[in-house]
Amino acid sequence: MDLSEKLVKVAENRERIYEKGKQAEHEEWWDKYLSHPDWIYRFSGRAWSDETFRPTKDLNVKGFAPNLFAACSITDLVGILDECGVTFDTSGITSRGDTMFLDAYYLTRAPYIDLSNTTYSSGASNIFSGCQELETVIGLRVNDAGTTSLTNAFYNCKKLKNIVIDGVVGVDFDIRYSPLTRASMENIVSVLSDTETGKTVYFKASAKTNAFTDEEWSELIATKPNWTFTLV
Repeated sequence: MDLSEKLVKVAENRERIYEKGKQAEHEEWWDKYLSHPDWIYRFSGRAWSDETFRPTKDLNVKGFAPNLFAACSITDLVGILDECGVTFDTSGITSRGDTMFLDAYYLTRAPYIDLSNTTYSSGASNIFSGCQELETVIGLRVNDAGTTSLTNAFYNCKKLKNIVIDGVVGVDFDIRYSPLTRASMENIVSVLSDTETGKTVYFKASAKTNAFTDEEWSELIATKPNWTFTLV
């Protein structure tokens, strides 16, 4: 190996050592940042973007977690979690989980959100309010008692097409801004409580027109005769 080759080798080794040091520092920072038990505003604000949100360990959100990603600049949260090889578990939220993505204007895909164990009255209120670029929610788990609040949960979600809701919806539910797919609308109707009365669900009229014939729509809503369906 001549001198020039040795110099190249030294430079390559130096670069590898530098990168390993950066990775170790990155992992140490995330370990410390996620060790704090309080999740409120943890990833809130425009500084949290696709570049800065690169967790190195699973996110097991517990207790009190409102505004977790409020007003962040993250776009495809699902894709980032996959790229980083980490999971996102919110089933441990027992207090507030509402406003989790409030005004996250750039968010396009949200992962599965489990709020079935929250006992706080606000439930899932405003969880995606103001998410004007949101197109897909992998899943939203509400409780089986049908009491999880959904007030303004999807306010101004003008691009939302795909969503799966698990659990039971037993409260007024307004998703009038969203051009939902047929599958998404069928899912929502399927989880509406069979026993609650006097409740209303609001859908976008054009979404219904694009997905169903009048006969098909009548057949679908007939499965929940205890609900009022309003097209806006």
